[in-house]
Amino acid sequence: MTIPAKFGDVDQERILTEIADQLKFLLPPGWDYVQIKHNAIGEYRETAAIVQSVAETLTPWTPPEVISDLFAELRAGAANPVGGTWLSAVFEMRHPGSFRVNFNGTAEPEFRNPPPAEAFADELRRFPRAAENVPDWLRLRADEAGDAS
Repeated sequence: MTIPAKFGDVDQERILTEIADQLKFLLPPGWDYVQIKHNAIGEYRETAAIVQSVAETLTPWTPPEVISDLFAELRAGAANPVGGTWLSAVFEMRHPGSFRVNFNGTAEPEFRNPPPAEAFADELRRFPRAAENVPDWLRLRADEAGDAS
């Protein structure tokens, strides 16, 4: 039996479309492609992007908070008590607005700045998973955080 997430495909598509619509107005002029990486564990999150111009120049870009907030809403809505939720997402969009996204629910996110130790235990409190669906690295990091407190 599969336990559904808090919202379905229509809700997910609505938020992804909102991200795309926001980006169309927020991206620098002359953009052709953007790749956004959103990593989250517990309440800790990082959102970073790379923008390619029509001249094929690559530029790092920090998306405004509204984009990170939309990813957080998407992540919370995808949660279910058996599988938890995803930990990182890669969102890619080409001008004028076609996009795709890939979600990772098991591999440890590659943070630019390490999250606080308590974020790992917080992840399992906020988004519980069945024991067999907790990745070993997450269980270990959550246990280490519990030992430190």
